[in-house]
Amino acid sequence: MYKTIAEIKKANDKIGEHWFDYDWMKYFRTTIYPEVYFGKWFITSEPLPRNKEQINREYDKENPRVFSIRLAHNTGEITTIGDLGGFASFEEAEEYLKEIVVGESK
Repeated sequence: MYKTIAEIKKANDKIGEHWFDYDWMKYFRTTIYPEVYFGKWFITSEPLPRNKEQINREYDKENPRVFSIRLAHNTGEITTIGDLGGFASFEEAEEYLKEIVVGESK
């Protein structure tokens, strides 16, 4: 269980993955929101590419942001839950995340 994003970054770095590398975060213009939910979940956002051709190119600053739910495994690996950029707002991602956790606890 993690308490902070810094702990998740450290665990990911320890296994030799580069999920949080500055250059990748800058390229995709990723924002990592600071709250860690229930010890393993966090939310990120990136600008939405304008079209399919732009997916592999630099993201445009003017595009609206889309939000993703990420899972930090106790191994240090990071996976995306659902679709990358599957939520139109932070609130929508957070609400879905809370539904996931309730489902897990049943």
